[in-house]
Amino acid sequence: MKKIYFFLSNLNGGGAQRTVVNILNYINKKEFDCKLVLLDYTEEQAYAGLLKEDIEIINLKKRAREAILPIYRLLKKENPDILFSTLPQVNFAVTAAHTMSRSKAKLVLRESNHRGTLNSDKKNLLFTKMVYRRADSIVALSKGVARDIKDSYKISENKIVTVYNPVDVDLITSLKKEGSFIKEKNNNSEKLVITACGRLTEQKNFDLLIDSLSELSKYKPQFALYILGEGELESHLRSKICVAGLEKNIVLLGFQENPYKYLADSDLFVLTSLWEGFGHVLVEAMASGTPVISTDCPHGPSEIISDKVGWLISNNSKEELVKLLKAIVLDKKLLKDKESELYEHAYKFKASNIVKSYEKLFGTVADS
Repeated sequence: MKKIYFFLSNLNGGGAQRTVVNILNYINKKEFDCKLVLLDYTEEQAYAGLLKEDIEIINLKKRAREAILPIYRLLKKENPDILFSTLPQVNFAVTAAHTMSRSKAKLVLRESNHRGTLNSDKKNLLFTKMVYRRADSIVALSKGVARDIKDSYKISENKIVTVYNPVDVDLITSLKKEGSFIKEKNNNSEKLVITACGRLTEQKNFDLLIDSLSELSKYKPQFALYILGEGELESHLRSKICVAGLEKNIVLLGFQENPYKYLADSDLFVLTSLWEGFGHVLVEAMASGTPVISTDCPHGPSEIISDKVGWLISNNSKEELVKLLKAIVLDKKLLKDKESELYEHAYKFKASNIVKSYEKLFGTVADS
């Protein structure tokens, strides 16, 4: 049995955290002895309740740089076979401790976002390249991110493996049935009900969605938008909504422990990100039975969406988004045409299937 230590900052809401939770929940426990090492964990964190009880958690209670020595001691004491880490600061701490300890454990690092070509800081690029070159294998969560790692950090493509995010489709199918207040509040067949989800940050580009709906409102359609998430741009977005006079149309719901019931009660899900690593929430929306629109941003959405389940528009294009939303408002049958294959499409990313790719990777790396 291979002993694997998974490293994360915490279990707060985020794509990297959800991915690790799904891997741990579905990995074959007869072949892999897994432990989760968290830099700073509390039971109140968003995904704490989603982790199965048979997974042991080691809580370091340290910031990333302060965690190097505790991780070093852990490696000396426990002698694991594989270290799996994701998120930049955690990758640094684990790599530093691995180097200091001269551990024989194989080092697998996962890149959780599109960074290289967007990062103009040459020192940071060089630093990340040094970390990645210490790895035995690097996991990219999309083909686009794999190309980015190869080109930006000059890493051999033989060291890079693309594994899409594992999505817990079965759990989503169950949780979406809880129902939300959205259908009751918007009991109007003519109204277009839209949901968006993500951290309220520059990356998610909610400005584009609000600006597009402001433009759409000139045609006096009936619509409602619910944005799920929290972040540093909340006050900015609230102000923007007020200036546009859309307080009755757009609601910020904050973080929701069960977003799937809101997705399922919506006509449409929209992702307006400037960049992504994968676009995990697109699969979650499809698993909830909701057609999707996404910007064709680097990277991920173009590898997820087909014209059978949704639409891709040019990155940061208000013109294309307004045109498409207007067409859907005028003919909601366009949404119905996308519904029949949503679950089948999401099923391609089902956690139990994707985790088999991780099991194969861990087996190959451990034996190399």
